[in-house]
Amino acid sequence: MTNRRKIKVFVITFLLLHLVLLVVFFIITSETSALVKDQKKIESLKEAPKFLFTGDSHPNRCIEERNIKNSFNLSFYGENPILTHFRLKYLLERLHIKPKYIFLQADITRFSADYFNRNENYFFYGKYIDYKELLDAEIINHERYLKSIAYLIFPYIELKTVLKKNNMVKIKKGKQKFSDFSSIQKQINTELFIKHKLLSNNPKNLYYEDALIFFRKTIELCQSHQIKVIGIKYPVTDYYLNTLKQFCGENMLSNPPQDKILLEYNIPIWDFEGQYLDRYDYFFDSHHMNEDGKTDFTTVLKNKINKEFNEK
Repeated sequence: MTNRRKIKVFVITFLLLHLVLLVVFFIITSETSALVKDQKKIESLKEAPKFLFTGDSHPNRCIEERNIKNSFNLSFYGENPILTHFRLKYLLERLHIKPKYIFLQADITRFSADYFNRNENYFFYGKYIDYKELLDAEIINHERYLKSIAYLIFPYIELKTVLKKNNMVKIKKGKQKFSDFSSIQKQINTELFIKHKLLSNNPKNLYYEDALIFFRKTIELCQSHQIKVIGIKYPVTDYYLNTLKQFCGENMLSNPPQDKILLEYNIPIWDFEGQYLDRYDYFFDSHHMNEDGKTDFTTVLKNKINKEFNEK
């Protein structure tokens, strides 16, 4: 076999394998990814929901949308402010799905540097995000830009991440109780997340300027479409808040920048952070509610919505 023929056979084999992997990957994601399923669901709506919840795992773990009339929970694990912004932009400007009220997550750890720079599910968010625009604005570097291209061409390299965040994982964790942990286990669990995973051992990473910029952009995007915005903070435990105070200092937690931005735009803040500080039976870790907590908080939120907007 000549070298030219070998190269031709290699290319054809590679392309066929690539095609097979693409088909398998998209079949798996369409069947197992809640992210994909939720997007299909909202795009199929005949009318826009009156109340739209956005953000990461906190609203996802806290809200049972079927118990709140005319609402939709468009949140997902690890969805940072930039992902939320571009996803909403697509929803409002391309699909013309315009809720009356949008709840923007304003949790104290929503805007950390590590969280903002961590990006998963390129196969999904690549449809909405203009990475070249972000590169030109120096929001991302060339390495992340090239990575986005690689993930666009070979999306199946994210298969492990997709499977890790599927519904089975959600259900398993949703049944756990933080109250079953010893005091030492509770503290270690909380410190590992906050100090190492969230802030990379640097308290200054709590508020990242680019994350706050996109929070502001998202507010302006909503208001440009005459949508009313509500800032919302979801329940956490006292272990979570106390560890943050100890590591970052009281000054960094009082009067946080996201609150200042919301108040600047005259946006109300619904603060539920301290709603269940010592109800460890309502959480599966220091800051994620389990199914029992989700049920109770949904009722609290529903009552608040009914009171504020005269819903029945």
